[in-house]
Formats: sequence, C-alpha cells, structure tokens
Amino acid sequence: MFFMNRLPNRAVFAKFSLSIVLGTVGTIVGIFWFVLVMIIPHTAMPSLVPLGGTLFCLLVIAYNILWVRLFGFKLKDTEVEIEQGVISKSYDAVPYSRIQNVNITRTIFERILGISTVRAETAGANTGTEAVIPGVDANTAEDIRVKISEKIHNNSQT
Repeated sequence: MFFMNRLPNRAVFAKFSLSIVLGTVGTIVGIFWFVLVMIIPHTAMPSLVPLGGTLFCLLVIAYNILWVRLFGFKLKDTEVEIEQGVISKSYDAVPYSRIQNVNITRTIFERILGISTVRAETAGANTGTEAVIPGVDANTAEDIRVKISEKIHNNSQT
C-alpha cells in the first residue's frame, strides 16, 4: 500500500466540533444524573439511562476521532486519491482532467485552529465538489491548491 497523507489531530475539533460539544455536554449531564441517583436513591430517573446516554456520546466522539485518523489523501501524477471511512471504507480517485476549480474554505472553528478544507470541483459531480480534503493546515491547503491547479493546467495543455 502506498503512503497516504493524514490529517492533523486538531482536525477532529473543526470537522466534528458539534459532535464533540454535544458528546461532552451529554457526558457531563450523564455523570451528573448518575451521581444524583447514587446520592438520592429515591430519584425517579433510573441510573442506567444516563449511563447509556454517556456511553453513546463517547462512542460518537470515538467514531469521529477514528474518522479523522483514518482519512487519507495523496496527490498522484494523474489523480487525487482519497481514502475515508471507519465502518465502510471508501477509496476515491479523481482525475485531474475532470477537476475544473480548486477552493479553500475556512469555517470559524477552522480559522481558530489554523486549518482549512480544500475542495476540488468537477463538472460531472452532482454536488459540484467531488474531492474534499478537510482539516489540513492552512499552509498545506495552499500547497495542495497550487499543486492541483498546476496539474489541471498541465493536463489542459496536452
């Protein structure tokens, strides 16, 4: 297997910031209710419900961390290859000849963390964006955009 570029750890916070916030709040609420049930035994709330909610939130956070850790991309000579997924893996190859435009976007969380999302738009994709590389460093995002743009330009001349 060839080497794939991986996302930085802080990409977890930008890509899945809402899941992490909800998971953290759910965990705190679950722990609070569990402690409340242990202190006041006559509380109507069964102690397994908040524990189950806490475990679910932790599973969501773990899944999101794994998704970021397992995401990979490679800029090859003729195409951009993207590997993603935890339970169901996806291996996509987007030829440079199909890419029409390359954009860099940065949400508020991404700006705070110093990371960006690179989007390569193709003519044939339903959404217009077929290759998405989230959570890369801002400087790396610009390098990726320049490299893909050069490949597009070289393909259009041949």
